Amino acid sequence: MREEGLTPDVPLGPFEGMPVTAYAAQSLTAKLHASKDCARLKADQIRELRISLDASMIRRMCADCAL
Repeated sequence: MREEGLTPDVPLGPFEGMPVTAYAAQSLTAKLHASKDCARLKADQIRELRISLDASMIRRMCADCAL
């Protein structure tokens, strides 16, 4: 477990299920990013997604963006 940041095992409390904006490459299994300017997001076309905040969403997050 990281010392800081979001991990799937951290309880989200009242924030669970809240819609958040994430960015990803076109692939359906692509990592999610908190910013479209993330250095790890290397794609010609970037999707903007509205996703419910939950453990599965956090598992898909880029390691840099989850910090």
